[in-house]
Amino acid sequence: MKASIVISLVLISSVCFSQAERKSLTKSDSLLIERIKKEKPNNYIGKLLGDYLSNELLKKHTEWLPVDEPPGKLQAIILSYSDKVWVEIIVTDILYQKKFNENMKWNFNLLKKEKIYIIKYSWEE
Repeated sequence: MKASIVISLVLISSVCFSQAERKSLTKSDSLLIERIKKEKPNNYIGKLLGDYLSNELLKKHTEWLPVDEPPGKLQAIILSYSDKVWVEIIVTDILYQKKFNENMKWNFNLLKKEKIYIIKYSWEE
């Protein structure tokens, strides 16, 4: 079975926020958005998620959150960089741990062993 991970980058900016909220986007967030735009997702296809996260830019997330749907079944991971910038990683195959966990606890280090199948960056401007 081939491990597959879909990565979708969602950067929340001007379209989703009012004028006042747009002004609250930090300079750091703006720089991060500009740097992420320059990333080439095809460079990571077939590589480990851990390789993707070893990128100086992408490894600086402040927290990671599992997304389970239905409850207990890991479907995605959100890497948070700020309250307005995060990366959503949609996981389709997991080989190194059980995808279903009724306690909704997964080992992030084991997820880093999974191979990337598709990467999609998207942001709203």
